[in-house]
Amino acid sequence: MDKNDILLKIYGVSGILGFLSEIFASLHTSYIILLVLIILDTLTGISTAIKYKKFCSSGLCKATKKIMTYTISISTVRLLETILDPLIATTMLSQIIVAFLAVTECVSILENLTLLGVPIPPNFLPLLIKGLKIPGLNTIL
Repeated sequence: MDKNDILLKIYGVSGILGFLSEIFASLHTSYIILLVLIILDTLTGISTAIKYKKFCSSGLCKATKKIMTYTISISTVRLLETILDPLIATTMLSQIIVAFLAVTECVSILENLTLLGVPIPPNFLPLLIKGLKIPGLNTIL
């Protein structure tokens, strides 16, 4: 390989990394919280599977697929927001997706804790949903 090919590859990789870092530079706390919720859901799911003697590697494959699906969903919406940025500057779409995924993870964690024998108050889930600050959520529910 000659020097120009190497420089072109370096510039290409640098450009792609720069583009991705620009898109995801505004890593909000909500993304980190979602990651923690995914980890907690995975751990409580493993505990539940061990308790009921149903632990297998396919369950961990499901967790990997879930993480990939969540990442693709959030990335797609962030790319859409980046494209729409000249028209309207917003991060509302990605925050709605992250909030929906966080609620999904919370419900799953509560289900796993219930299966593990932890008493959960029956009116806790409606309180959790009411506490969300998502525009239009109350009319949907």
